[in-house]
Amino acid sequence: MSTSQEKKIYIVQPGDTVSEIAQKHNTTRAELLRLNKELRGNPNVLQPKQKLTLPSNKKAPLVATTRKATNTLKEEISEQEWKNKISASLKWKTPFKTQLGIFDLNKEFISGEKNNVPIIKKAFDNYMKTSGKQFSADQKKYMLAYILATAKHETADFTTLEEKTDGKKYNPPARVAKILGNEMWDGPIYIGRWYSQLTGENNYENWSEKFFWKGNKTILTKYRSILLLNPEISATILVKGMMEWAFTGRWLRRYLGKETLDFENARRTVNGIDGHTIIAKYAHDYLEIL
Repeated sequence: MSTSQEKKIYIVQPGDTVSEIAQKHNTTRAELLRLNKELRGNPNVLQPKQKLTLPSNKKAPLVATTRKATNTLKEEISEQEWKNKISASLKWKTPFKTQLGIFDLNKEFISGEKNNVPIIKKAFDNYMKTSGKQFSADQKKYMLAYILATAKHETADFTTLEEKTDGKKYNPPARVAKILGNEMWDGPIYIGRWYSQLTGENNYENWSEKFFWKGNKTILTKYRSILLLNPEISATILVKGMMEWAFTGRWLRRYLGKETLDFENARRTVNGIDGHTIIAKYAHDYLEIL
């Protein structure tokens, strides 16, 4: 690292992240993004030997106060362990084990209904086998039909696992940014992804802990290109989130019970009633097939 009279320059090292660099230099992630405008579009992609401007020594030191700047040594060690596991899985094509299952990281998303419905159905069947929950044959059909309908809607008829947006609408001061837990310039990082199009820092952190282990909040952010766009992982999150009220606090069985078939309000398990009419139509279509 070299120093000038007005500013300090940091040379990015392999494995560095913006949050870690901020911690090492007694500043905040937001301050680094303010000083380095080129990072705002995608702060999580750093290149070795890239030069970053750090706050001047003349400025009062900034103390990190955000959730992302409170990593413990234990979490940092956990991050490195996951880096090793992910690297090994990609290099040797070994199964990738998590607390929600074993996945093939080399599996890529291929557009089209015929390519994605079997993946989601497999995730649904696995959930039924491992959850210990009992449902009637009709309930299972209702639930699977609605889960497939949700995926069809959220992925624009199975054409993408990633929302087509620059993410700026999720930045402060927009009201939705506060709801999602986004800080300044977080919008592009936490756009909607997966079959469920989950959005926002809070959701990414919550699912990092659900998918891996408690205390590890950044895995899905750091490795989103590998993990979030993997169809097997995406399908598992979709099914578990809808079956166990993990998205909105409401579970699917509330609307699709033994004597209840409410495809309209079942949308509340994912995103209020946004798009509920068209999703209900898709669900009825899938139910006829099932």
